[in-house]
Amino acid sequence: MPRSRRSTRRRASLAGQPFSNGGIAMIGRDLGALVIGLGIGRAHLRAYQAIEGVRIAAISDVNAAALAKAKDEFGSPFVSTDFREAIDRPDVDLVSICTPDRFHAEQAIYALQHGKHVICEKPIATTAAEVAQLVQAVDSSGLTFAAGHNYRFIPQFRALHDAVTAGDIGRPFLVDSAYIQDLWDMRSLGPDYWRFKDPQDLFIGGAVHNVDLLQWLAGEITEVHAYANNVLDFWPVENNYTTNLKFRSGCIGHVLLELGARRKTKFDVQLRAFGIEGSLEANNRQAQVVREIGAAPGDLPEVMPVAAANSHELELRHFVDCVRSGQHPLVDVHEAARVMSVCFAAVKSARQGGVATVEGAF
Repeated sequence: MPRSRRSTRRRASLAGQPFSNGGIAMIGRDLGALVIGLGIGRAHLRAYQAIEGVRIAAISDVNAAALAKAKDEFGSPFVSTDFREAIDRPDVDLVSICTPDRFHAEQAIYALQHGKHVICEKPIATTAAEVAQLVQAVDSSGLTFAAGHNYRFIPQFRALHDAVTAGDIGRPFLVDSAYIQDLWDMRSLGPDYWRFKDPQDLFIGGAVHNVDLLQWLAGEITEVHAYANNVLDFWPVENNYTTNLKFRSGCIGHVLLELGARRKTKFDVQLRAFGIEGSLEANNRQAQVVREIGAAPGDLPEVMPVAAANSHELELRHFVDCVRSGQHPLVDVHEAARVMSVCFAAVKSARQGGVATVEGAF
């Protein structure tokens, strides 16, 4: 499939090569994992517990009461409300950044500067300046950095991608993805909830998944045109986006972010690809891909089941494998930075109007 030329060249030159501070040196001993942040961080902790040769070395969170419970629940020998104190420990090899988005870049850079391999939840940063600083920190470290784009590890989305790559539907000419969620119940959290007090743009926090999936399918996005509004009146930023995309390959695409949906299905992620010979679609709720090829009268869609699996565990296993082998992560800092550039362009387009060019030579 077409990809960013820069990304393709870099992947080809680094794939399979050991990093100077990881890879070969890590083989033969257990790796100590630190998880910072006890929101999605709990999924990281459970995943590390399931991976042979990895032990939980430390947990950090600003909530001391939550830390005390997590210490017992996950058997962590060390906990701290100070992420720096936890990162500085010599028994920590791996760091999972699972804190609120505005802390991601700062904490990832600190961990890299102190010799730790990092997996950082999406988004890897919230500004273009932070992205540039993080890219520089990763490139100068010789360490493994993986972006937490776990939707690439959802089996049905992976199967859809592999089918497109294999040419099952011919050349894709249109791809789209939707992120639909009913967040009305969050009103009960009150105005002091951290997501309301220090709001980020929700396209950056949610639709980053969809942008990543579509670039994975069809290559580099070069232009976006977005519209947004706010239906969740307790959330002080736009929470619904419709965004058109133009790819360097000539493919076009669309991302729908809808967080004010009133529906029984509270969370729904959809992915579709249309090619000159057929189409594919999948969602996060069903372990299957639906394929339609050359629809003749009476033809029925082909339902292809896939084995269900925990995407966070698959993602963390991949991260650990990369640390041990020195191989390049599926979503490295350059891939994630390019996704962020598209997200920044979408926000700019929605707020200023018109088409926005995707900027950032990452």
